[in-house]
Amino acid sequence: VLTEHLISATQLTMPLPPLHVRTPLIESRPLTEALGRPGCRVWLKLENCQPTGSFKIRGIGCMVQRALLADKGCSQVISSSGGNAGLAAAYAAAHSGLPCTVVVPSSTPESMRKRVSAEGAQVLVHGSVWRDAHAKAEELVSATPNSLLVHPYDNPDIWDGHGTLVDEILEPGSGLSSPPSAIVVAVGGGGLLCGIARAFQRRGLYPNLIAAETVGANCLSVAMATGHPVTLPGITSKATSLGASQICSSTWTTVQEFGDKASCVVCTDAEAAAASWRFLEDHHMLTETACGAALSVVYNSRVPETALSNGGDIVVVVCGGRNVTVSQLSELAGLDS
Repeated sequence: VLTEHLISATQLTMPLPPLHVRTPLIESRPLTEALGRPGCRVWLKLENCQPTGSFKIRGIGCMVQRALLADKGCSQVISSSGGNAGLAAAYAAAHSGLPCTVVVPSSTPESMRKRVSAEGAQVLVHGSVWRDAHAKAEELVSATPNSLLVHPYDNPDIWDGHGTLVDEILEPGSGLSSPPSAIVVAVGGGGLLCGIARAFQRRGLYPNLIAAETVGANCLSVAMATGHPVTLPGITSKATSLGASQICSSTWTTVQEFGDKASCVVCTDAEAAAASWRFLEDHHMLTETACGAALSVVYNSRVPETALSNGGDIVVVVCGGRNVTVSQLSELAGLDS
Protein backbone atom coordinates (compact mmCIF):
# COMPACT_ATOMS: atom_id res chain seq x y z
CA VAL A 1 0.00 0.00 0.00
CA LEU A 2 1.10 3.59 -0.49
CA THR A 3 1.66 4.31 3.19
CA GLU A 4 4.56 1.87 3.19
CA HIS A 5 6.48 4.14 0.85
CA LEU A 6 5.94 7.53 2.46
CA ILE A 7 8.78 9.75 3.58
CA SER A 8 7.87 13.11 5.07
CA ALA A 9 7.53 15.62 2.25
CA THR A 10 10.77 14.60 0.51
CA GLN A 11 12.64 15.68 3.63
CA LEU A 12 11.94 19.30 2.76
CA THR A 13 10.50 20.44 6.08
CA MET A 14 10.94 24.21 6.18
CA PRO A 15 9.39 27.04 8.22
CA LEU A 16 8.09 28.62 5.01
CA PRO A 17 4.98 27.46 3.17
CA PRO A 18 5.84 26.16 -0.31
CA LEU A 19 5.40 28.42 -3.30
CA HIS A 20 3.91 25.63 -5.39
CA VAL A 21 0.41 24.21 -4.99
CA ARG A 22 -0.71 20.60 -4.68
CA THR A 23 -1.91 19.67 -8.14
CA PRO A 24 -4.68 17.22 -9.07
CA LEU A 25 -3.95 13.62 -10.00
CA ILE A 26 -6.82 12.47 -12.20
CA GLU A 27 -7.61 9.32 -14.11
CA SER A 28 -7.90 9.96 -17.84
CA ARG A 29 -10.44 7.83 -19.65
CA PRO A 30 -9.44 9.20 -23.09
CA LEU A 31 -5.76 8.34 -22.61
CA THR A 32 -6.59 4.99 -21.02
CA GLU A 33 -8.69 4.16 -24.06
CA ALA A 34 -5.92 5.37 -26.38
CA LEU A 35 -3.46 3.08 -24.60
CA GLY A 36 -5.86 0.20 -25.09
CA ARG A 37 -4.37 -2.24 -22.59
CA PRO A 38 -6.74 -4.08 -20.24
CA GLY A 39 -5.66 -3.67 -16.63
CA CYS A 40 -3.71 -0.47 -17.33
CA ARG A 41 -5.04 2.92 -16.34
CA VAL A 42 -3.55 6.28 -17.29
CA TRP A 43 -3.40 9.07 -14.72
CA LEU A 44 -2.50 12.72 -15.23
CA LYS A 45 -0.47 14.79 -12.76
CA LEU A 46 -1.68 18.27 -13.70
CA GLU A 47 1.34 20.51 -13.24
CA ASN A 48 -0.22 22.92 -15.71
CA CYS A 49 -2.36 23.99 -12.73
CA GLN A 50 0.62 25.54 -10.93
CA PRO A 51 0.50 29.34 -10.41
CA THR A 52 3.08 29.84 -13.15
CA GLY A 53 1.54 27.26 -15.45
CA SER A 54 4.26 24.64 -15.18
CA PHE A 55 6.11 22.36 -12.76
CA LYS A 56 9.08 24.74 -12.66
CA ILE A 57 7.82 26.56 -9.56
CA ARG A 58 8.28 23.41 -7.47
CA GLY A 59 12.02 23.27 -7.91
CA ILE A 60 12.80 26.95 -8.31
CA GLY A 61 10.53 27.87 -5.41
CA CYS A 62 12.38 25.38 -3.23
CA MET A 63 15.74 26.77 -4.33
CA VAL A 64 14.79 30.38 -3.60
CA GLN A 65 13.33 29.54 -0.19
CA ARG A 66 16.37 27.53 0.83
CA ALA A 67 18.57 30.47 -0.17
CA LEU A 68 16.46 32.74 2.05
CA LEU A 69 16.98 30.41 4.99
CA ALA A 70 20.73 30.05 4.46
CA ASP A 71 23.15 31.74 6.87
CA LYS A 72 24.03 34.51 4.44
CA GLY A 73 20.48 34.96 3.22
CA CYS A 74 19.67 36.11 -0.28
CA SER A 75 19.58 39.66 -1.62
CA GLN A 76 18.44 39.12 -5.19
CA VAL A 77 17.35 36.40 -7.61
CA ILE A 78 18.98 36.26 -11.03
CA SER A 79 17.78 33.81 -13.68
CA SER A 80 18.97 32.97 -17.17
CA SER A 81 15.83 31.61 -18.77
CA GLY A 82 13.30 33.32 -20.99
CA GLY A 83 10.97 30.36 -20.68
CA ASN A 84 9.00 28.76 -17.88
CA ALA A 85 12.00 28.69 -15.54
CA GLY A 86 12.43 32.45 -15.81
CA LEU A 87 8.74 32.94 -15.10
CA ALA A 88 8.99 30.68 -12.05
CA ALA A 89 12.06 32.56 -10.81
CA ALA A 90 10.23 35.88 -11.12
CA TYR A 91 7.20 34.49 -9.27
CA ALA A 92 9.31 32.92 -6.51
CA ALA A 93 11.26 36.14 -5.99
CA ALA A 94 8.14 38.30 -5.89
CA HIS A 95 6.48 36.03 -3.32
CA SER A 96 9.67 35.99 -1.23
CA GLY A 97 10.08 39.76 -1.16
CA LEU A 98 13.20 39.73 -3.35
CA PRO A 99 14.14 41.71 -6.45
CA CYS A 100 14.66 39.63 -9.56
CA THR A 101 16.49 40.01 -12.84
CA VAL A 102 15.76 37.56 -15.65
CA VAL A 103 18.29 37.56 -18.50
CA VAL A 104 16.75 36.32 -21.74
CA PRO A 105 18.15 35.77 -25.23
CA SER A 106 16.75 37.83 -28.09
CA SER A 107 14.87 34.77 -29.33
CA THR A 108 12.52 34.96 -26.33
CA PRO A 109 8.99 35.84 -27.50
CA GLU A 110 7.70 39.25 -26.47
CA SER A 111 4.67 37.59 -24.88
CA MET A 112 6.87 35.64 -22.46
CA ARG A 113 8.97 38.72 -21.67
CA LYS A 114 5.75 40.52 -20.69
CA ARG A 115 4.67 37.62 -18.45
CA VAL A 116 8.00 37.67 -16.63
CA SER A 117 7.89 41.45 -16.29
CA ALA A 118 4.32 41.26 -14.95
CA GLU A 119 5.66 39.24 -12.01
CA GLY A 120 7.80 42.24 -11.07
CA ALA A 121 11.10 41.09 -12.54
CA GLN A 122 13.51 43.19 -14.55
CA VAL A 123 13.92 41.61 -17.99
CA LEU A 124 17.35 42.03 -19.57
CA VAL A 125 17.89 40.91 -23.16
CA HIS A 126 21.40 39.63 -23.89
CA GLY A 127 22.71 37.51 -26.74
CA SER A 128 20.87 35.37 -29.25
CA VAL A 129 20.84 32.01 -27.44
CA TRP A 130 20.44 30.78 -23.85
CA ARG A 131 24.18 30.23 -23.44
CA ASP A 132 24.78 33.96 -23.96
CA ALA A 133 22.07 34.91 -21.49
CA HIS A 134 23.40 32.51 -18.88
CA ALA A 135 26.93 33.94 -19.18
CA LYS A 136 25.51 37.42 -18.56
CA ALA A 137 23.54 36.15 -15.56
CA GLU A 138 26.73 34.66 -14.10
CA GLU A 139 28.42 38.03 -14.60
CA LEU A 140 25.61 39.81 -12.72
CA VAL A 141 25.76 37.33 -9.86
CA SER A 142 29.51 37.87 -9.49
CA ALA A 143 28.89 41.61 -9.15
CA THR A 144 25.95 41.31 -6.73
CA PRO A 145 26.69 40.20 -3.14
CA ASN A 146 24.47 37.38 -1.79
CA SER A 147 22.60 37.06 -5.05
CA LEU A 148 21.22 33.72 -6.18
CA LEU A 149 21.80 32.35 -9.68
CA VAL A 150 18.80 30.25 -10.68
CA HIS A 151 19.74 27.71 -13.32
CA PRO A 152 16.74 26.43 -15.31
CA TYR A 153 17.23 22.81 -14.22
CA ASP A 154 20.71 21.87 -12.93
CA ASN A 155 20.71 22.23 -9.14
CA PRO A 156 20.05 19.78 -6.25
CA ASP A 157 17.54 22.13 -4.59
CA ILE A 158 15.58 22.24 -7.82
CA TRP A 159 15.55 18.44 -8.04
CA ASP A 160 14.36 18.17 -4.44
CA GLY A 161 11.55 20.59 -5.15
CA HIS A 162 10.44 18.65 -8.20
CA GLY A 163 10.44 15.52 -6.05
CA THR A 164 7.48 16.84 -4.06
CA LEU A 165 5.40 15.84 -7.06
CA VAL A 166 6.10 12.21 -6.13
CA ASP A 167 5.06 12.86 -2.50
CA GLU A 168 1.63 13.86 -3.77
CA ILE A 169 1.32 10.88 -6.11
CA LEU A 170 2.11 8.44 -3.30
CA GLU A 171 0.17 10.03 -0.48
CA PRO A 172 -2.95 8.25 0.85
CA GLY A 173 -6.07 9.41 -0.95
CA SER A 174 -4.28 10.33 -4.17
CA GLY A 175 -6.40 7.85 -6.08
CA LEU A 176 -3.72 5.23 -6.59
CA SER A 177 -3.92 2.05 -4.51
CA SER A 178 -0.24 1.22 -5.13
CA PRO A 179 2.80 2.96 -6.62
CA PRO A 180 2.56 3.48 -10.37
CA SER A 181 4.12 0.93 -12.68
CA ALA A 182 5.41 3.69 -14.93
CA ILE A 183 5.77 7.45 -15.08
CA VAL A 184 6.09 9.44 -18.31
CA VAL A 185 8.09 12.67 -18.20
CA ALA A 186 9.06 15.17 -20.89
CA VAL A 187 12.80 15.83 -20.85
CA GLY A 188 14.84 18.87 -21.81
CA GLY A 189 17.87 19.28 -19.56
CA GLY A 190 16.52 16.62 -17.22
CA GLY A 191 15.76 18.49 -14.00
CA LEU A 192 12.21 17.18 -13.66
CA LEU A 193 13.23 13.63 -14.53
CA CYS A 194 16.07 13.76 -12.00
CA GLY A 195 13.86 15.05 -9.20
CA ILE A 196 11.14 12.48 -9.84
CA ALA A 197 13.55 9.55 -10.13
CA ARG A 198 15.42 10.49 -6.98
CA ALA A 199 12.20 10.85 -5.02
CA PHE A 200 11.18 7.31 -6.00
CA GLN A 201 14.66 6.01 -5.23
CA ARG A 202 14.52 7.40 -1.70
CA ARG A 203 11.59 5.08 -1.13
CA GLY A 204 13.26 2.08 -2.69
CA LEU A 205 10.91 2.28 -5.67
CA TYR A 206 11.93 1.85 -9.29
CA PRO A 207 8.92 2.31 -11.58
CA ASN A 208 9.44 2.28 -15.33
CA LEU A 209 10.88 5.70 -16.08
CA ILE A 210 9.79 6.81 -19.55
CA ALA A 211 11.47 9.95 -20.86
CA ALA A 212 9.87 11.78 -23.79
CA GLU A 213 11.78 14.01 -26.21
CA THR A 214 11.30 15.59 -29.63
CA VAL A 215 13.53 15.14 -32.65
CA GLY A 216 16.07 17.95 -32.63
CA ALA A 217 16.09 18.27 -28.83
CA ASN A 218 16.77 14.63 -27.98
CA CYS A 219 19.98 14.87 -25.99
CA LEU A 220 18.98 12.03 -23.62
CA SER A 221 18.12 9.52 -26.32
CA VAL A 222 21.43 10.21 -28.06
CA ALA A 223 23.24 9.76 -24.75
CA MET A 224 21.47 6.45 -24.15
CA ALA A 225 22.37 5.28 -27.66
CA THR A 226 26.04 6.22 -27.33
CA GLY A 227 26.46 5.28 -23.67
CA HIS A 228 27.53 8.73 -22.51
CA PRO A 229 26.24 12.34 -22.47
CA VAL A 230 26.76 14.25 -25.69
CA THR A 231 26.28 17.85 -26.72
CA LEU A 232 23.89 18.36 -29.61
CA PRO A 233 25.29 20.60 -32.35
CA GLY A 234 22.11 22.66 -32.22
CA ILE A 235 18.43 22.65 -31.28
CA THR A 236 16.11 22.25 -34.25
CA SER A 237 12.92 21.23 -32.44
CA LYS A 238 10.09 23.72 -32.18
CA ALA A 239 9.39 22.44 -28.66
CA THR A 240 11.64 25.16 -27.29
CA SER A 241 11.09 24.25 -23.64
CA LEU A 242 12.95 21.00 -24.34
CA GLY A 243 15.83 22.88 -25.95
CA ALA A 244 18.80 21.77 -23.86
CA SER A 245 21.85 20.69 -25.85
CA GLN A 246 23.06 18.29 -23.15
CA ILE A 247 21.47 16.31 -20.34
CA CYS A 248 22.73 17.33 -16.89
CA SER A 249 25.25 14.88 -15.41
CA SER A 250 23.19 13.99 -12.34
CA THR A 251 20.21 13.07 -14.50
CA TRP A 252 22.43 10.83 -16.61
CA THR A 253 23.72 9.09 -13.48
CA THR A 254 20.19 8.61 -12.15
CA VAL A 255 18.96 7.19 -15.46
CA GLN A 256 21.78 4.65 -15.38
CA GLU A 257 20.79 3.63 -11.86
CA PHE A 258 17.33 2.74 -13.16
CA GLY A 259 18.92 0.36 -15.66
CA ASP A 260 16.40 -1.43 -17.87
CA LYS A 261 13.58 0.42 -16.13
CA ALA A 262 14.63 3.62 -17.93
CA SER A 263 13.69 4.23 -21.55
CA CYS A 264 13.36 7.15 -23.94
CA VAL A 265 10.72 7.76 -26.60
CA VAL A 266 11.36 10.36 -29.30
CA CYS A 267 8.57 11.93 -31.34
CA THR A 268 8.42 14.57 -34.05
CA ASP A 269 7.31 18.14 -33.41
CA ALA A 270 4.15 17.39 -35.38
CA GLU A 271 3.37 14.38 -33.20
CA ALA A 272 3.94 16.39 -30.03
CA ALA A 273 1.73 19.24 -31.27
CA ALA A 274 -0.98 16.80 -32.36
CA ALA A 275 -0.91 15.19 -28.91
CA SER A 276 -1.26 18.59 -27.21
CA TRP A 277 -4.17 19.42 -29.52
CA ARG A 278 -5.85 16.08 -28.82
CA PHE A 279 -5.35 16.71 -25.10
CA LEU A 280 -6.96 20.13 -25.50
CA GLU A 281 -9.98 18.49 -27.07
CA ASP A 282 -10.11 15.64 -24.51
CA HIS A 283 -9.46 17.63 -21.32
CA HIS A 284 -9.91 21.29 -22.34
CA MET A 285 -6.40 22.20 -21.17
CA LEU A 286 -3.81 24.06 -23.27
CA THR A 287 -0.21 22.84 -23.04
CA GLU A 288 3.04 23.48 -24.84
CA THR A 289 4.32 20.96 -27.37
CA ALA A 290 7.04 20.08 -24.86
CA CYS A 291 4.25 18.60 -22.76
CA GLY A 292 2.80 17.06 -25.91
CA ALA A 293 5.92 14.92 -26.21
CA ALA A 294 4.95 13.09 -23.01
CA LEU A 295 1.28 12.86 -24.01
CA SER A 296 2.21 11.44 -27.41
CA VAL A 297 3.84 8.43 -25.76
CA VAL A 298 0.38 7.27 -24.67
CA TYR A 299 -1.73 8.68 -27.50
CA ASN A 300 0.52 6.94 -30.05
CA SER A 301 0.76 3.69 -28.05
CA ARG A 302 4.53 3.91 -27.60
CA VAL A 303 4.70 2.93 -23.94
CA PRO A 304 7.39 0.21 -23.72
CA GLU A 305 6.01 -3.30 -23.35
CA THR A 306 8.00 -3.80 -20.14
CA ALA A 307 5.88 -1.09 -18.52
CA LEU A 308 2.64 -2.78 -19.57
CA SER A 309 3.25 -6.47 -19.07
CA ASN A 310 2.03 -6.57 -15.48
CA GLY A 311 -0.75 -4.01 -15.82
CA GLY A 312 -1.01 -1.22 -13.27
CA ASP A 313 -1.19 2.53 -13.31
CA ILE A 314 0.75 4.83 -15.62
CA VAL A 315 1.21 8.45 -14.59
CA VAL A 316 1.83 11.10 -17.24
CA VAL A 317 3.25 14.35 -15.89
CA VAL A 318 1.39 17.16 -17.63
CA CYS A 319 4.25 19.62 -17.27
CA GLY A 320 2.25 22.48 -18.75
CA GLY A 321 3.97 25.63 -20.00
CA ARG A 322 2.85 29.21 -20.67
CA ASN A 323 4.70 29.82 -23.93
CA VAL A 324 1.84 28.80 -26.23
CA THR A 325 -1.47 30.02 -27.63
CA VAL A 326 -4.33 28.11 -29.22
CA SER A 327 -3.51 29.57 -32.64
CA GLN A 328 0.17 28.65 -32.31
CA LEU A 329 -0.68 25.11 -31.29
CA SER A 330 -3.15 24.78 -34.15
CA GLU A 331 -0.48 25.86 -36.62
CA LEU A 332 2.13 23.47 -35.17
CA ALA A 333 -0.37 20.63 -35.33
CA GLY A 334 -0.97 21.39 -39.01
CA LEU A 335 -4.60 22.33 -38.55
CA ASP A 336 -4.38 25.72 -40.30
CA SER A 337 -3.50 24.34 -43.69
